[in-house]
Amino acid sequence: MRWPRAKPISQQALASNYLYLRRNRDAEHLCDRLIQLNPDKPIFKLQKAAAEFFTTAVGVVNNIKIATRVAIQTFPQMNLHYVP
Repeated sequence: MRWPRAKPISQQALASNYLYLRRNRDAEHLCDRLIQLNPDKPIFKLQKAAAEFFTTAVGVVNNIKIATRVAIQTFPQMNLHYVP
């Protein structure tokens, strides 16, 4: 018995999968290509905007984590005493 052939995945579905996998840069590049091929479809522009947003958000969250870690490591070294 032969297995049925898998249907080829569409590029739009691939862009969505990249977003789900947090491969935001890959999703951006693929959306750029889709926008060039289909400039009249706004869904690709929306997907690209989502990828750009998530890329920026991840960078901001990482910066906050780093700043928090540095602040926590700095506190024990400081001679701060709470005086009510």
